[in-house]
Amino acid sequence: MNFYAADSFEGYAPASSAPGGLPICAPSGAVLLTDKHSFVNGKIVNVLAFNWQQDNFPELLQANGYQTDMIGKIHMDEISQGFDFFLVLPEQG
Repeated sequence: MNFYAADSFEGYAPASSAPGGLPICAPSGAVLLTDKHSFVNGKIVNVLAFNWQQDNFPELLQANGYQTDMIGKIHMDEISQGFDFFLVLPEQG
């Protein structure tokens, strides 16, 4: 039994299902937003547009009554979709 399958981690995702997008800012963020690999969600490089029509984690949280905020850096177009508040650093998306 590996470390991630131990009883103390019951209910958590196994290591094999942890997000592991490409080592580029926006594609990695898109993996976290959609729970889909970059080649599936379409965000394989920073400069390509992100398809906000697909299901994403912030919109799911909003639909269940949570407030969602994005503060920091992300290379996505129209970042406000799915977020109640966003403050992105200048020149960072």
